[in-house]
Amino acid sequence: MKDLEKLSKIELIAEIRELRKMQHPIVESATEKRAAEIKLKENEEKFRALYDNAPLSYQSLNEDGSFKDVNPTWLRTLGYERNEIIGKFYKDFLHPDWQAHFEDNFPKFKKRGYVNDVEFKIQHKAGHYLDISFEGCIGYNPDGSFKQTFCVFKDITERKQSEMKLDIIYKRLTNTMANMTDGFVSLDTNWNYTYLNERAAEMVGKKPEELIGKHIWTEFPEGIDQPFYKNYHKAFETKQTISFEEYYPPWGLWFENRIIPSEDGLAIFFQDITERKLAEIELVKAKEIAETSENYLDSIINNIGDPIFVKDDHSKLLLVNDAFCSIFGLSRDQIIGKTLAEDVPETERENFLSIDNQSGGKEYVWPRNARISNNIGLGPYHLRRR
Repeated sequence: MKDLEKLSKIELIAEIRELRKMQHPIVESATEKRAAEIKLKENEEKFRALYDNAPLSYQSLNEDGSFKDVNPTWLRTLGYERNEIIGKFYKDFLHPDWQAHFEDNFPKFKKRGYVNDVEFKIQHKAGHYLDISFEGCIGYNPDGSFKQTFCVFKDITERKQSEMKLDIIYKRLTNTMANMTDGFVSLDTNWNYTYLNERAAEMVGKKPEELIGKHIWTEFPEGIDQPFYKNYHKAFETKQTISFEEYYPPWGLWFENRIIPSEDGLAIFFQDITERKLAEIELVKAKEIAETSENYLDSIINNIGDPIFVKDDHSKLLLVNDAFCSIFGLSRDQIIGKTLAEDVPETERENFLSIDNQSGGKEYVWPRNARISNNIGLGPYHLRRR
C-alpha cells in the first residue's frame, strides 16, 4: 500500500477503488456461506416435516438388526412409544413364523443393497399382527462399510384379508364349477380359453390344460357359421345375455346354452340335452299318431246314426257323437263335462244317478224330467250303453 500522505487526490481515489475490489470476495464469501446455512436449515426443516408426517412407516436398522430409528407414522401404525423400540431387535417384533425368514434374508439384504415388496407379519402393541410390505436400501459409510438400513413399509393387512376371502371364494367357486353337471367355459376378448371345468372338457373330448390359452375357433373350426358361433358373437357385441337350445351337427348332439358377456370376454354354461330333445321328438310323434287315431275314431263314431256317449263314474259326459248332439240340439261344448241329471231335483238326483250307475250295459228309459243345463228336455229316448 502506498504512503497516503504523498498521494494526489486522483491517486487516492484509485487506491480506494483497489481496496474495495479486494473487499468484494470476502463479502461475497460470507454472504454465500450465510445463504448456504439458511438453505441447509430449510432443507432440514423440510426433511423433518416429511419424516414426521410421511404417510409410510419408516425404519432404520443397525448392522446387527436392532432399531436405529423409526418415524412417528411407524409408531402410530404399530402402537408403540419410541423408547419401546430403539435398540430392540426387529426380529423380536415379528410373528414366530417369520423370524427365521428374517434371519435368513437380512444378510442377503445387506449384501445385495436393496429389497422390493418384501412381506412380513409384525406384531402390534395390542397383540395382533399386521401384514406389511417393505421397500428399502442400505446406507454406507464413506469407506464403503455398512452404516444403516433405510426402509419404508405399508400396511397391507386389509388387502391380504381380502385376498384370503377371494381365494376362499375362488376355491369354492372352482370346486362348484368342477363338480357341476353343466359344462362351463370362459373365453377372453381374443376368443381364447381361460377356463374349462371337467364336465366341459369331457363334452368337447379334451383335457382342460389342452385348451387353456387356445383359440376356440382354431380348435373347433367346424363350429364356424353354426348358430353357436353366431350367438357367441352376438352376445359379445351386444353385451346381452343369450340363452338358446340348438342342435350341433358335427357332434350329433343337442345343447342348451347360456352366454353371459362381460368386459373380460364370455362365460358360457352349456348342457347336453340330447336325451330330453329326443324324448320330446318322440312325444310329438306319439301325439301326432294319437291325434290321427283320435280323428279316425271320431270319424267312425260320427258316422254311426245312433247316439253314442261315454261318461265317467260320476255320470259326467266325456265323449258324444254327432247323433247325440243332434238329438238334443246342443253343441259338444254344451254337453261335455255335464251330467245326465243336470236339472233333476236334488231330492231325486241321488236316486237317479244310482239307477244310472246300476244300469250297466242294459237298455233303460231316460226319465222325462232329465235335462242338460240349457233346460232342453232330453225326452223319452231309449239309449244303449256302448
